[in-house]
Amino acid sequence: TGPDASTLLFLGRRGMSLGVLTPGLAAAVRLLTARPCTEDDLHLAVLADDGEAALLKLPVLLRRLRVGGWLGTAVEVGGRPTLTLRPL
Repeated sequence: TGPDASTLLFLGRRGMSLGVLTPGLAAAVRLLTARPCTEDDLHLAVLADDGEAALLKLPVLLRRLRVGGWLGTAVEVGGRPTLTLRPL
């Protein structure tokens, strides 16, 4: 967290500021840094702290993370991974 309460991501010398996040979005980011999770896991994290209205902000955050190269995506069929996309 930055001095202005913004959420900062760092990996080596690379970094990105996500700005000041709601408690639910911050919980979703913490969840993403802790383990692989489903979109349902992220929705529940946001709902628990922010309520339904904040769910509209989650896709925007996930898109920023994907475009910035911070988030990969895995597709499972029958509980088995079939496709994994990782940022370069």
